[in-house]
Amino acid sequence: MAPASASVEIRPFDPRSASRADWEALHAYRRQRAAEEFPDAPFLQDADFEHEAQRHLLFVLHHRFLALSAGEIVGNIIFGVRRPGTEGYDAYAPYVDIFGGVLKQQRRRGVGRALFAHLHDFMVANGKSLASIKVLFPDGHGFVAATGAQAKFRSVENHLAFGDVPWAQLPAWRDRIETDHLPLRWEMHVPRVPIARLAQLMAPFSNLSNQQPLGELEMPRIRYELAAFEAWYRELDLHGGEHYLLLLKDGDEVAAVCDANWDARVPGRVHQSFTAVAAPWRNQGVAQATKAAMLLLVRERRPEVTTFTTYNAQSNAPMLAVNRKLGFRVHREECTYQLSRDALGAFLGA
Repeated sequence: MAPASASVEIRPFDPRSASRADWEALHAYRRQRAAEEFPDAPFLQDADFEHEAQRHLLFVLHHRFLALSAGEIVGNIIFGVRRPGTEGYDAYAPYVDIFGGVLKQQRRRGVGRALFAHLHDFMVANGKSLASIKVLFPDGHGFVAATGAQAKFRSVENHLAFGDVPWAQLPAWRDRIETDHLPLRWEMHVPRVPIARLAQLMAPFSNLSNQQPLGELEMPRIRYELAAFEAWYRELDLHGGEHYLLLLKDGDEVAAVCDANWDARVPGRVHQSFTAVAAPWRNQGVAQATKAAMLLLVRERRPEVTTFTTYNAQSNAPMLAVNRKLGFRVHREECTYQLSRDALGAFLGA
C-alpha cells in the first residue's frame, strides 16, 4: 500500500480520557467545520457535545480519529460499528459506518487519503468488509467516488418553516380519517410512550421500517431496540425533551406511524423521525393525515418551534409529495455510498 501522506498524522481520540487541551482543540476544529459547512444549523455547546461523545451507547461503538498537520486538527473520521456481544451482532459484523470530514483549506493535500488509509487498516484488523459513507456536500462526491465507492442510496434533508404551513387546512386533512369513514382509530403518546407499550411496538416498527425505500444499500435488517429507547428517554429526562408518537390502528395492527422529537437544547426545532403507512392503507390520504396531526400536536405543545426537519429517500415519491403539500422544502440532497475493503485497498495501492 502506498503511504497516505507523510505530513498527516492520524491520532485516536478517546472522549473518556481526553485532556482539557485535547477537548479545546477539538472544539475549535468543529467550530470551524460548522462555520464552513453548517452555518445555519444549531450548534451543540461544548459541554453538551462532550456529554454526547462520552455516552455509552448500548448497541453502537464509535472509534474516533483525528488527522493533524503541523500539530493542528485538519480532519476527522469516526467508525461506527455494532457493539460486540449484542443481539444480532453477527448480521452487523461485516459493516462499518463512516462519519467525518476535512477543513476546506486542507482538501487535496492528502488528508482524506490518510484518513481512508486508516479506515482500510481498521477494516482489515476488525474483519469489516463494507463501509457506508453519507456525502452531504458536492465536493465530497468526487473524492468518495474515486476511492471505488458506489452510490447506493440518494436522500434529501427537508425543512419546514412553520410560517409556510397551511395551518387552516390541517384539521380537515387530519380529520379525513373520520370523514372518509376509514375503519382506523388514533393512538397518541406525548411526551413519552409507556415502556410496556413501546415493547409491543418494536416488531411492527421494525417491519414498517424495512418496507421503506432503501435504494441498493447492502445492510442487515433494521431492528428497533427497546433498550435503546429506554436509554434515549433517560437522556431526554436529563437535558429536557419530548417524544411524540401518533399511531393509526386497524384493530390491533399498526396501520400508520408518525413520530417526532423535541430537544430542549435546540428549542426552535423538531425532528420528524419516522413516518410509515402499512401497504393496505397507502394511497388513501393516511400519511397526510398523520403528518397533519403531528404538526398540530407540536404547535399546541411547543409554540416556540419554528422549524421541522426530516429525511426522505429521493425515490419515495408519495411521501415527498405529501411533504411538499405541507410546505416542506429541500434543504440538502445527500447520497450514501458503500465501499468494499478490496476496492479501498486497490485505490490506496494505485
